[in-house]
Amino acid sequence: CFQQNMRNFNISDKPIIACENSKSPVRVINNYIAYKNIGHFASLMTDPYCRRARWKNAIRYNYIFTDIAELDITDKGAVEDFVTKNNISVIINCAAYTNVDGCEVNTDLAMTVNGTAVANIAEAAKAQDATFIHISTDYVFPGNLPVDQIYTEDMEPAPVSAYGRTKLVGEENAAKAEKYYILRTAWLYGLGGKNFVKTMLRLS
Repeated sequence: CFQQNMRNFNISDKPIIACENSKSPVRVINNYIAYKNIGHFASLMTDPYCRRARWKNAIRYNYIFTDIAELDITDKGAVEDFVTKNNISVIINCAAYTNVDGCEVNTDLAMTVNGTAVANIAEAAKAQDATFIHISTDYVFPGNLPVDQIYTEDMEPAPVSAYGRTKLVGEENAAKAEKYYILRTAWLYGLGGKNFVKTMLRLS
């Protein structure tokens, strides 16, 4: 769970913002702002088990979960104002245009959300001296390794899809923050939304 792992970042007890890009209605639970039907990554952070869990000497954080209605990450000024106003110390970017086929058609939109918007967040994080955690993807690699090999962090990215190319631009922009982490994920699994397990069950 995030609350446990965040202790390793050595950050102060300030608000944490998680950016999502769904358009779902908001609900408030135990002073945490959560969203119905949000993406898997942000859903993991709002999971009731994580919120109820207690760890010895664990640092407590004030999580601020935003959707597009609360914060449009493609608006640079809005991002800067939000981060400054709320005195954010950690930004976790869960927002992305993840429709791989759609990215091939809507290339401008994909680049705006997956690439340009990340620069807005990174620059706001740098100005605030905040830590930026950016969620990326294994699509930044071509996917042609032999089956007995795995991609490692030091391998050269070479995306072959529009989705992968826009996410690689996002990684490059994330590096504009003074303090940043880039997490490359593959399929995310959870109770809500689509995932690989549900897809295989549906096709079987």
